[in-house]
Amino acid sequence: GFFREYVSRAFEFSRAFEYKWTVNWRFVSNETFGTKSFARALLVAHVVGLLLFAHKKWYVSPREEKARKGTRKDSLSVRKKTRRKERFFFGFFADWFRRLPRDASPSTTMESCLADPAHVMSTLHEGVFIGVVFARSLHYQFYAWYFHSLPFLLWRCDFFEACAARAFRSETAVRLASDTARVSLLLLIERSWNIFPATEESSRTLFAAHAVLLVGLFFSRRRVKSVRAAEKNDKDA
Repeated sequence: GFFREYVSRAFEFSRAFEYKWTVNWRFVSNETFGTKSFARALLVAHVVGLLLFAHKKWYVSPREEKARKGTRKDSLSVRKKTRRKERFFFGFFADWFRRLPRDASPSTTMESCLADPAHVMSTLHEGVFIGVVFARSLHYQFYAWYFHSLPFLLWRCDFFEACAARAFRSETAVRLASDTARVSLLLLIERSWNIFPATEESSRTLFAAHAVLLVGLFFSRRRVKSVRAAEKNDKDA
C-alpha cells in the first residue's frame, strides 16, 4: 500500500503557505506566519478544541444505571435506577471497550440520544468550524467549506440569549438583541471574506467573529433530544 505516502501528503505539516494569500492571519507579521512554532501552536489549539467539544458537547447523553444505596434500618441493599451523564472522557472509551468483545451496538438510550438529527448536524458543522478557526491559512475559496453552516450554527447557539437576558427583561428585547448579534456576526464574516486583498483590519475582524461564535457554541446549553421520544411525540400529536 501507500500508507506512508498518504499520511505525508494528507498531513503535510512541513508545507509553507504564501503570506500574500492568507485571509485569516493577515494581522500577524510575515515572519511569525512562516515559523514552525506558529504552525504547531495552531495544530495544538485545533486538537484541544476538538477534544473539548467532544467531551463537553458532542458525547454527552444520559445513561440509566443501577446504584446500590445502603440504609441503617435495612441491611439489605436497595437497587435504585439513577441517571448520569456519559461524556467523551472516559465514557466513550469505557463504552467502546465494554462492547468490543461482543461486537455489540451502543445502548438504546445512548444511541437514541446521539442520533438526534440536530445533534448530528451540530457535531459535523462544529467540527469543521473548529478547523476553520485554527486553520494554518485560509484562502478565498475556502469560504465554501463552511459558509452554508453559519446560519445553522448561529441560530443553534443560545449563548446570545443568555447574554441578552442579563441586559433586558423583556422577552421581545432579548430575542431582538440576540438575533441582532447573530446577523451582525454573519455580516462581519461575509464582509471580511469580500475584501480583496485581505487587510489587517479584515483579518482581525474575521478572527474576532470566529472566536465569538466558537466561544458561544462551547457555552451553549444544547439539549439533546432522544429520537425515539421525538417519534413518540409525533405519533401522539
